[in-house]
Amino acid sequence: MTQPQSRRDLDVFDELVAVADRDVADIGCGRGGLVRALVERGARPTGIECGSAALAAAKAAAIGDERYLEGTAQALPLADASQDLVVFFNSLHHVPVADQPAALREAVRVLRPGGRAYVLEPLAEGPYFEMVRPLNDETEVRAAAYAALKAAGDFAELSETVYANRSNSPPSRISATASSPSIRRCAVLFSPPGNRSWRPVSCATLTARPAPTDCASRRA
Repeated sequence: MTQPQSRRDLDVFDELVAVADRDVADIGCGRGGLVRALVERGARPTGIECGSAALAAAKAAAIGDERYLEGTAQALPLADASQDLVVFFNSLHHVPVADQPAALREAVRVLRPGGRAYVLEPLAEGPYFEMVRPLNDETEVRAAAYAALKAAGDFAELSETVYANRSNSPPSRISATASSPSIRRCAVLFSPPGNRSWRPVSCATLTARPAPTDCASRRA
């Protein structure tokens, strides 16, 4: 079996989406590592987090004009058509399984015409997963999140890329080492129908169709 290419999460993200001067929502932002990385890239980010402790820590570490709101993925505290990009960065599998389809519909609701949603999910495979599985077996929830992406009636899939990330650090502190076990990721990008205004993508891509109007928190 061919081994997935080793890459950093943010390198894949930067290759697939341009965020400067765009409104970006990070769903399940945890302590705000990705939000701060978005500020550094010129975005106008909003972190959504349901955990009060993580939310307080994120606010305390703010580096710019980013904002944070308390809320869940399945009921985003954001207006319709208010975001250019919605990001689930290792957080979709933390949404209760029954609510994952609603979370994806919420992503469609808050996107502006021409907007996109980026979903990064860890896969239930690879050496790192096998190492931690006896202590924290996420086989079912990771499989459910992946299945929700594949079955989402509001999206049409275009492509998919799987890669190995060698760090379990927050996005702002990623450092790859040859001795660290790989964490296999699946990066997924959604875009509304007919939108080709952003650069072409080479990872997992879904096209959103019009959609009717517990806590997703990244464990970084």
